[in-house]
Amino acid sequence: MPPRHHPRPLRRAVAAALVIVAVNLVLWAGHTCWVDVQLTSLEPLVAQIDSLESALAEDDAWLQRNGRIAQEYSEHQQLAERLSLRNRRARAHDALVDAHDARIDRLDRRFYLAPPRRTPLPRRRYWGRGDPR
Repeated sequence: MPPRHHPRPLRRAVAAALVIVAVNLVLWAGHTCWVDVQLTSLEPLVAQIDSLESALAEDDAWLQRNGRIAQEYSEHQQLAERLSLRNRRARAHDALVDAHDARIDRLDRRFYLAPPRRTPLPRRRYWGRGDPR
């Protein structure tokens, strides 16, 4: 047995089409009114968003510039640390050399450059624990 159709299918289809058109008209009219209302109320927000976007672009440029500056600063810090380590080593070496030179100067003054003494050096002080000769 074939399926039963509506008694007047064309009338039903036309009514459904009219209902759809009416609903769409109502929705379109409400949407345009709502969009107009929303656009008028959103204009300050749009201006604020534009200003925020421009500020964000400036911040991005600032961050890129300062990112390069920070990278150069870290490279300079690493170089400064290496140089300070090198300078500390050089200063320690200079101090060691100066101490050695001072010791040699003292020994020179004591043994070679000093005028001859009238009294001999005390044995204990000169030889430590007595004269090994």
